[in-house]
Amino acid sequence: MKSCDVKDPVWYVCYGSNLLGSRFGRYITGGFCEENNKEYKGCSDKTLPSKNVAVELPYKLYFAKESRSWDGMGVAFIDLKYPGKTPGRAYLINEDQLNDIQNQEGADWYQIFNLGTIEGKPAFTLTGSEKYEERLPSEKYLDTIKRGLKDLEELEMKELENCRLSAI
Repeated sequence: MKSCDVKDPVWYVCYGSNLLGSRFGRYITGGFCEENNKEYKGCSDKTLPSKNVAVELPYKLYFAKESRSWDGMGVAFIDLKYPGKTPGRAYLINEDQLNDIQNQEGADWYQIFNLGTIEGKPAFTLTGSEKYEERLPSEKYLDTIKRGLKDLEELEMKELENCRLSAI
């Protein structure tokens, strides 16, 4: 990432279990996460995202590694070398929070990658720097993603309604 004020707004573009807004919120505020029975310390700046939008990442989603947080099974990554369509959610946070989230996700597994911009602000995602060996995810992890997709559908409906209302 470029050097800038750590309070500069950036988009964190996520996928997988972070599609579920309440689960993602644990990375910001800290606290107990019901989905994986894990306690998170949260970011040093506990300010919630000022905005979040539905997006589509143009890369293939896959599952890999063995996460103790998810029954020792695979977790989501995107393959930046393989085109695809992965549902995503972009949260407008600050760069300091993005770095804190990376540390909570596991900086040894997830590195920060620039995806360009959204609404004129830099957009970043977290994924592996290489393609890891694929591994099945747990049912609990898949259930969290399914709930996140439903959460995302509701967000998209609100976005469409807001667009319709602003056109009137």
